Amino acid sequence: FRVIRCDPHAVGQSTRTYDFKLWVAVGDREAQLMILAPDPELKSRLQELAARRFDEQPKYETLAEGPDHARRFHVTVNVGGMPRGIGDGRSKKQAEQVAARDAYTGVNYGLAQVKALESAEVSARTQLDSTQLGYQVGVRILLDVLNATTQLVQTQRDLKRARYDF
Repeated sequence: FRVIRCDPHAVGQSTRTYDFKLWVAVGDREAQLMILAPDPELKSRLQELAARRFDEQPKYETLAEGPDHARRFHVTVNVGGMPRGIGDGRSKKQAEQVAARDAYTGVNYGLAQVKALESAEVSARTQLDSTQLGYQVGVRILLDVLNATTQLVQTQRDLKRARYDF
């Protein structure tokens, strides 16, 4: 792809923090990408989410490498006893913000996935019940009941896997 144009604009009071809008061309199509500046409140939001959901605070593990003039920091944030986000940066603060964004996004995604699969399980159970009733009155065949049962079992498996991974 190639960059067609780039529009930076300052965010907040800092002149060193920018959001960028990039327009890129891939073949004959044009797409707009947003590169967002680090959110200074994201670590606080992650802390609140971790306290609410896991009853513990996020734990940041930092690794610094390179010479003093070109130091790079690698941060892993653990929430709920599992690594939830990683980040790299030229400063420890920057790397922690990137890791916090990664963890916050991942935890929210996991919560949303579990909720969606819980709804899907209710739907699959309702479908199975109605299919069994249809079979009893003669408007459905046994294959329909087996398919509905398979759908329910697959949904339950996916839900258990999402809960375990989360």
